Formats: sequence, C-alpha cells, structure tokens
Amino acid sequence: MKLQAAELPAEASDEIQRGLQLALRASSPSADTFERAIGGGASISTGVPHAVYVITPEDVTDGDFLDRAHQVSLRTFVIEPDGDAPSVAAEVRVEPHGNVRGFSQLLRGSYVSRLWRAIAVASELPDDDSAEIRLLEAPALYFAALWLHSEIDRLIPFQERSQNLEPFVVYSPKEVRDALAKQRALTTGGGLPPRHAVEGGSSTRKP
Repeated sequence: MKLQAAELPAEASDEIQRGLQLALRASSPSADTFERAIGGGASISTGVPHAVYVITPEDVTDGDFLDRAHQVSLRTFVIEPDGDAPSVAAEVRVEPHGNVRGFSQLLRGSYVSRLWRAIAVASELPDDDSAEIRLLEAPALYFAALWLHSEIDRLIPFQERSQNLEPFVVYSPKEVRDALAKQRALTTGGGLPPRHAVEGGSSTRKP
C-alpha cells in the first residue's frame, strides 16, 4: 500500500524544533543515547508527520463514527541518529480551523515504536490503493489505532490492550466501532477496569 504522510506546515516544523531544543537543554547528564547524540551536535531530523484525531465514547454510537473524529494535533517521528526505529515523537497542538497553537509534548517509548511498527505493517499490505496516515485515539476508552484514511478506511490497533482487537491486524471501521461500543457499555455500566498509563511510554509536556 502507498502511504501518504500529512503536510507539516513550516510553523509546525519550527515549533517542533523549538520544543526539541528546549527538551535537550532541560535534559540531565544521564540523558539517553538519543539526547546525548543530538545534544552533541547532530541535526534533529523528523519524518512521517501525521494528524491526530480524537473521538469520544458518544461518537461510537454512530455508524459513521470516523466522520465525528476531530483533529487535535500534528505529530512527527524524531529520527534516531543511528537509524534505529523511532522511539520519540514530537507534537504540536492544532486549533479546529487548522492554526498551529504551539509545541505540546514529546512522546517516548513503546507507544511510539508500536505505532511505527503498525505503519510498517500497513506499507506491506498487498493493495494498490493509497491512504493517508492518521492516528485515531479514544482516550476515554483507552484505544489508539493507525487510521488508513482513503475511500475505504481501515484501522490497525497497535497497543497490547485494544478492546479485544488484536494489535497489528487490519480492521474495518465497523469492527472497531462494535468493539468500542462494547467498551462504552462497560464504561457507562461502571465495569471499566482501572485506567493505566500508556504502555511502556512516557511524555514530556510543555510546562
């Protein structure tokens, strides 16, 4: 499958570079290899920008729930100096009409690396179609998936716990909506398990 990254406006790119430099200046001498490398003078490269869309529990009651998703940010992977798969992503907030509001956070860990793996899975699909790379999140339902946006939308969950949906498997919007609707029923019924942090990941938010 041919994958299309989102357009990263110059303003968003500038905000991301500014946020990365701020994070570097705030890092300790025990910073990880990535931070030490770029702090030592290597350029900070980013790639595969993608829009982040959010849905609410109420949205999954609609058969066309993807139409109700709204964009909240733009993210891009930070390319590791040694060429390894990215484990860091940078985010800028986006207003409803598309204006960039400023740097938001750095995301680290398995959340980022698993999303990268989902993109690799999508790129290997035996399909001549092209799709825009998006990220779909339902924070209240503890769900995130790679959204392949095209005439026929597809979703690839990538977290270990994705509401009975196997990670790195391609699902139709209906299959995902049905699974999320069941999770919503648990939420409204008081049966939701305790919320846990993003698996294996952390974030550095702008103060």
